[in-house]
Amino acid sequence: MEYGFTQKLFGYFYHSSCMKQAAKQKLDINKKAIKQEYVSIMKNAKGIGKSRLMSSYCMGAYFIALDIPVTGSLL
Repeated sequence: MEYGFTQKLFGYFYHSSCMKQAAKQKLDINKKAIKQEYVSIMKNAKGIGKSRLMSSYCMGAYFIALDIPVTGSLL
């Protein structure tokens, strides 16, 4: 899948939301590694074209990227 403006926008939205919650819970999270993982997942993902589901698709990719080893949990 192309990593374009829409994917970057949704990635930024989910990243800022999750990192705000992580800061409240005082979690030690490698933000750069999560962002890199998100980008690699989106580039390797199968394209879905122009779809209303792009937000859900990006959210799923971001939460998969969060599943890399971190200290603590967001839930």
